[in-house]
Amino acid sequence: MRDPRGSLALDAASAVRTLVAPLPQDDWLCSAQAARMVDQGQLLPFEIESATRVVSPRLPFVTMPSEWSAAQLHAAAELTLDIADELLTTGHELKDASAWNVLFDGCRPRFCDHLSMQPIRTRQWAPMGQFARHFSFALEAARRAGLPPHQLFRAWRDGLPEDVARRMLGLRGWFSRCAPLLWTTAASARAPASGAVATETATDASASFHRGLLSLLRFSLGRAPSALSGWSGYTGSDGRLHYQEDQLDLKRRTVSEWTRRIAPDWVLDLGCNTGEFTDIALEQPDARVVAVDIDPESIGRLFTRHRGQGRIHPLVASLDDLPGPRGWGGAEVPGLMQRLTERRFDVVYVLALLHHLLVTSSIPPRRVAEWLVQLKVRHVVAELIGQADPMMRMLCARFNRDPREMDLPVQRLALEQAGFRIEAETALPGTQRVLVLLRNTHAV
Repeated sequence: MRDPRGSLALDAASAVRTLVAPLPQDDWLCSAQAARMVDQGQLLPFEIESATRVVSPRLPFVTMPSEWSAAQLHAAAELTLDIADELLTTGHELKDASAWNVLFDGCRPRFCDHLSMQPIRTRQWAPMGQFARHFSFALEAARRAGLPPHQLFRAWRDGLPEDVARRMLGLRGWFSRCAPLLWTTAASARAPASGAVATETATDASASFHRGLLSLLRFSLGRAPSALSGWSGYTGSDGRLHYQEDQLDLKRRTVSEWTRRIAPDWVLDLGCNTGEFTDIALEQPDARVVAVDIDPESIGRLFTRHRGQGRIHPLVASLDDLPGPRGWGGAEVPGLMQRLTERRFDVVYVLALLHHLLVTSSIPPRRVAEWLVQLKVRHVVAELIGQADPMMRMLCARFNRDPREMDLPVQRLALEQAGFRIEAETALPGTQRVLVLLRNTHAV
């Protein structure tokens, strides 16, 4: 939308770029290098339909930087630098280095801005400051200040400003990999502009200088920030003391059996944690999974474990505050709820989640059930939890709630009144927990 070379429009299956001026025959998009990047999976496939029309297939589901874990942002940064490095071998450069230029095809990053490649113009590389704001500073803020990237991009669409990064990191910034960028600023770290490059020798010299800048940026990234959060260790041996192993085994087997019965193409795993039940969904050979969790470390671990996999789409989001539309007129980036409803899932997992929505987020059972209907999902696999459950009692005591307000009969009634019919159920012996397979009577 914001590219002066052309406009972007989306239809049901394609992303169509309409160029302002005809594409030159020697444009980078016509090169062998462009075709090679597509073959290598770095660049989204495209077709030049005419001199003013470039078409790409739409990805089946997309996530945004405001929904990424640090591991995903780090992978997007590495891809951006890999492409920038390779472009130098043919005398080209990226004209911008935005995190929004990367989309994830499952857990595989793909560069999507086909009009971002241009011949090297000057010794100066203009996008260096943008890369620092979107990637280097953002990852350092996650590493040293505990600011998750998804929250950062909700506050600053164009990444973390240099002055804010300096104040946030303080003296620690002097000892970080970002120190050369933070304390000289990206602008002064670049060489002065020298005008248009006219000769092959000048182009080679500029490419060499660019390569040094890219090396500095690559050094500034370090490794992806990682830490064990309270939720990312939940599925470990000490994380679920309210479950016995035989109860967990029955839960896994029941979810697996119901998923096989449904034979889904698309699964939505809400509160997925590190992906225990996402993995069960992936046992279906054709299934794709959108895995959502509030904890960025859990999503980061899930992404890292499945990196390179195309069938799982992990993202960070709080279900009681879903990311809304972004950009000019709220039309550049659709909100998460819009993307979820457009996907039309065959089954949604709501496992060990309802009590958090009901108690921690104070969402009434009726509103939770109505929201599930809005997703237009065909089936729901839910875990209902009674008032005597230890976790339910602990949460109610913490938030001064009466467990009777959300007991099992209340949850069942809310689901039935919203239009769900119980097709199967399995009680977990020795617990106050019941697994139910629900059919949405409103779904076509």
